[in-house]
Amino acid sequence: MMMRVKAGIKQALREVGYRFLDVGLPRPFTPPRPHLTLPAEAPTPAYSERPALQIGVHPDLQEEYHHQYTADKSAWRELGGKHKAEHILTLCQRNGIAPRTILEVGAGEGAILAHLSQAGFGTAYYALEISQSGVERIKARAIPQMRLVETFDGYRLPFADESFDLVILSHVLEHVEFPRQLLREMKRVSHLQIIEIPLDYHPTVDLEQPFYASYGHVMVYTPALLRFLLRSEGFEVCDDLLGQPYVEAALFNAPVSQHAAIKRKYARIARRFNRANRHARERLAETYTVLTRALLTEALEASRF
Repeated sequence: MMMRVKAGIKQALREVGYRFLDVGLPRPFTPPRPHLTLPAEAPTPAYSERPALQIGVHPDLQEEYHHQYTADKSAWRELGGKHKAEHILTLCQRNGIAPRTILEVGAGEGAILAHLSQAGFGTAYYALEISQSGVERIKARAIPQMRLVETFDGYRLPFADESFDLVILSHVLEHVEFPRQLLREMKRVSHLQIIEIPLDYHPTVDLEQPFYASYGHVMVYTPALLRFLLRSEGFEVCDDLLGQPYVEAALFNAPVSQHAAIKRKYARIARRFNRANRHARERLAETYTVLTRALLTEALEASRF
């Protein structure tokens, strides 16, 4: 009886977005409370000139990203690029937007732009990426609309104000140590922006920080936290899209013998997602995509008080 009760609790928690550790229910973080000491004599504060803060990608991360894009993961990134491009197309089409000049910031190996190109979306593409290996793979695609591909420092966008109809930032913000700096640059150079994030948050995500750090996720967002950040930086969220789990991703590395069971499982997930109200869908979704523009000056001032 007790086992059935525990199983029922775990299933209910799964349905509202909880994830689990290796065994048991999610356990809250308990501070270890180590023995803390201070110096025997109070230190004397001394003023010291410090160099201006330099905002940029940490050198260790920069070196790792230089070699990030290799052929062994290309098929996986191609699948991800397909779905991310579909989200961009959906938001633009249902809002009657046909951007011509498009910049992708953190373009990876170019999978999103390649899928957008195949859909006939836009006329001139520009791509910035911190990884030299990514830049080389984008160039190798020879995308017809591509006008410029180059590396950048992760924050400064080397373009004049309002250079682009649209800037795309897809699955990048969670990698950014100083997100506000990058968002300000995006807003400066573009009329519209599309931003997508993975929804990594769950109640025990802090215990899994080393796992997320292993592939560069240094920030965690929820839909509400992203909207809060954007609003505080002078963006208006004009439309959004909650992405439900995709069965193709689950099938990608799974043995063929498991495909039928996985398809049945994801059919159940899709039904639950589609029946859920907005609040529940935000917990169940795997991705969140927003279409934004700069707030008008009057609205921006009002949001600050």
